[in-house]
Amino acid sequence: VCFIGLTATGTSDFSPTPLENLYPMVGLQASVFNSILNKKFIVPGGFSFNLLVNTVIFLLSLIISLRFKPLSSFLYNLALGLVYFLLNTLVFVGAGLWINLFLPLVIIGFVYVGITLFRILQEVRRRELLEKELDIARRIQESFLPLKLEEIPSLKIATFFKPAKFVAGDLYDLIRLDEEKLGIFIGDVSGKGVPASLIMAQTVSLFRVFAKDKTSPSGVLTKLNKELAKVLEGRFVTAFYLVLDTKEKKIIGSSAGHSPVIYYNSQEKKVLELEFSSGPPLGISEFLEYEEEKFPLNPKGRFLLYTDGLTEAKNKKSEEFGLERVKEIILNYPDLDLQGLVDKLKEECFNFYRGMPQHDDITIILGEVE
Repeated sequence: VCFIGLTATGTSDFSPTPLENLYPMVGLQASVFNSILNKKFIVPGGFSFNLLVNTVIFLLSLIISLRFKPLSSFLYNLALGLVYFLLNTLVFVGAGLWINLFLPLVIIGFVYVGITLFRILQEVRRRELLEKELDIARRIQESFLPLKLEEIPSLKIATFFKPAKFVAGDLYDLIRLDEEKLGIFIGDVSGKGVPASLIMAQTVSLFRVFAKDKTSPSGVLTKLNKELAKVLEGRFVTAFYLVLDTKEKKIIGSSAGHSPVIYYNSQEKKVLELEFSSGPPLGISEFLEYEEEKFPLNPKGRFLLYTDGLTEAKNKKSEEFGLERVKEIILNYPDLDLQGLVDKLKEECFNFYRGMPQHDDITIILGEVE
């Protein structure tokens, strides 16, 4: 069989094909005739076969997307698409079988995107539920803190409390013992988050029970430690309990590994660290006995109780805010009222670690005897 055609460039017998921009149509006719003689035809896979292939690809992609994390799932689905493309090409070249190439690849993409979006929506929902639960926990925790400050003649109190997370491990309480005495309790549970907040609530509850008996500060801490040591496992609570006597102008305090009390002597214009005998933190051993000490107060004298979230706040250079900065602020602003001085302390602290996450819960209690 001989095919005769005009193959000169520019003639009407040239047309584009999928493989070449210009190809003589007589050559195409010869190729078709050769396929007929050799019975080599491109055979479509058919609807049923393509449906089976699409179903298998869908199931494989679905299993991969559900079983693996998003990044691993993406890589495995990409590998699945590549393997399918190579197999499709080999089957077409070797057997002349035409199987749909585009639709299975689209199925892989849609399955991956769909499962990933589903996971994202699940995670968003889970976070919303978690935030609601944490908000409830925060409100419950706040109910353990003083709703209003106890009022005693000739005594002023200002406080500030800021958790590092939704819930805090810091704690404080103010309890009026009689007309002239106020008990001030402050503590810091080791760790952060929900576990610390649960210990905080338990500690405050136990403190209120023991403090109502008008036991001395050392006695309260001793009883509190004995109870906490029975339930705390691998955790502890630093604490300080101070009883302020406005009639005798003195403070009686006992410390369980807590930060020192800062005292501003208005007569001598000095800021001092009151050195109370400090025992170990609460909850380490139930056989501990705590001691207490007394310090006189002068008129207009101010005292500061705080947690280490204030002094250990870190800036971008990993420098700590430090106790010296706290003492300088108290010394440099004697004319500010109590709330104004508390605001100044937190303002300076926030400016110090601006741009960094809050390192720890911050609690400030500032008092003044008139």
